[in-house]
Amino acid sequence: MREIVPDVQTWSVFMPDKGYAFNGYAIATEEGTVVIDPPEPVQDGWEVIDLLEPFASVWSTNRNHSRAAAAKPPL
Repeated sequence: MREIVPDVQTWSVFMPDKGYAFNGYAIATEEGTVVIDPPEPVQDGWEVIDLLEPFASVWSTNRNHSRAAAAKPPL
């Protein structure tokens, strides 16, 4: 995970079967972190995402982006 601008994090997961990387984003807001199109963070695991708690919501920008949105329930 890396910060691309203040309060906006991104991470990528390369999918060999697709031939490209899927990108997820986490945006810090006053209500909590908004996670957008989250691919499962293979290298660092969900622990890195957990550091961004509390969570406000998870957004999926299209039906093909559901990916790991429901893989880990909110705490």
